[in-house]
Amino acid sequence: MFTPFYILLMTVATTLALFERNDEKKKNAIEQLVFFAFATLLLAIAAFRPVGIDQDSLNYVALFNGQGNQDIEIEPSFYMIVNACKMLTDDARILFIIYALLAIPIKAFGMTRASRMWMLSLVTWMGYYYIYQDFTQIRIAVSTGIFLFALTFHGNGQKSITLLLYLLAIFFHSTAALYLPLLLFGSKPLGLTAKSILSILPLLGIIINRLHIDPVMFLPIPQLQDRIELYEAMRDSGIMGDSISTFNIPFIFKLFIFYFILWKAEFISEKVPHLSLYLKVFVYSITCFLVFSFMPVMAWRLSEVTGIIEIILFPAIVYAFREEIYGKLIVIAYAFMMVVQGLILTSNTINEGF
Repeated sequence: MFTPFYILLMTVATTLALFERNDEKKKNAIEQLVFFAFATLLLAIAAFRPVGIDQDSLNYVALFNGQGNQDIEIEPSFYMIVNACKMLTDDARILFIIYALLAIPIKAFGMTRASRMWMLSLVTWMGYYYIYQDFTQIRIAVSTGIFLFALTFHGNGQKSITLLLYLLAIFFHSTAALYLPLLLFGSKPLGLTAKSILSILPLLGIIINRLHIDPVMFLPIPQLQDRIELYEAMRDSGIMGDSISTFNIPFIFKLFIFYFILWKAEFISEKVPHLSLYLKVFVYSITCFLVFSFMPVMAWRLSEVTGIIEIILFPAIVYAFREEIYGKLIVIAYAFMMVVQGLILTSNTINEGF
């Protein structure tokens, strides 16, 4: 029952996105109300979904009740939240309510700060990241929410605030340590050299992917090294697969959107001041995916932490067209391609690993 309802909800959001005005910096009261009503509905779905609809919820309930695998490395923030929840109730479902309240409002607010196209960003979010993160990987969802909120500070050059927010994101999930290198990225307009580098990096990732080069030895972050080595052990023992398809239609479509935006960056940046930062973050994400694709779970985890930038970057394609409807249709096609692949064509979208 969940899939038809979700597709219907996404269709309604898409219809509203098609009629959304994108030429104004400030939304009117009705537009704000509609967006936050949708965000509230998504919050309620994530908070009150039946336990067991996704694999992670069962794991979280077990850990809440002290019955899970206590050897799993989980951030102290999780146990702090669990202990706080137990002061209120012994019902583990409160855990999902708390995490939804932490992740979704700050993510929605981050969208309103970083994008003029609120509903189109929301549709992009619903196409993939809401299901995989806010509905399933709830600890990562809080980290990516903080990241979206931090983007505007980052783009404005407020590095101290950005650093504090990135550290807070790490507090909720250790893979958010990938945000720290992003502090080296600025948001100045891209020159020819920068554009060339950004265009080449995904291709370099493809080469590394095809040559099966193991990058673990080159990572200087102990936490990430430990986690990667764990995934390698899981791969070698047969617990998880040893490869993923990097050249499927959604992936190619994603690269098409990126290269098109990069091509039109000078024009689009007039409407999206921090576009260069968003493009750099996206390349960072896609390169992580390609380089670590020999470890499927790790590839997805590393790329998705920063891949959330898609919900801000992809709607920017609208500004590359004289008739913005064409840009909207491209983004909507991508979002539905992702949700169809996740909820209909495969059976493990909301059954990802812990």
